[in-house]
Amino acid sequence: MDKLCFAPVAGKFRPLQFSLEVMFDTADKFGSMADCFDLLEKEDRAAAEAICWLMTRMVNAGEIHRREAGGDPDKLFAHGEIKIETPAWFRIYKQAVIKAIELGYTREVDDPQEEIDLVLQEINAKKDKAGE
Repeated sequence: MDKLCFAPVAGKFRPLQFSLEVMFDTADKFGSMADCFDLLEKEDRAAAEAICWLMTRMVNAGEIHRREAGGDPDKLFAHGEIKIETPAWFRIYKQAVIKAIELGYTREVDDPQEEIDLVLQEINAKKDKAGE
């Protein structure tokens, strides 16, 4: 099941989805996901523009997901329609984008004990190798 978060856009709380398509489009636009994450750490014009672009892509992906689940069609946004007007909205949208990305990378696990942390395994393997 896809995980969604919600953010206020154009007077309504709308679902945001960090789908595979959004991930690929983001990597294409910013060079890589790592470059996008670096940009999101800043608080400047480029970060604000990136947040608006990401919000548009994620809100539209969330709307398409909602429609596919049987919801009545609602607005899809063109780029440039979602804008940040104040520093407060910068923070709200930035937090929503980051939360949507986190949820997009999270998978559901029936038994938390079966969760495997691949990064931790890799770190431990390097430590073991260094200790030999």
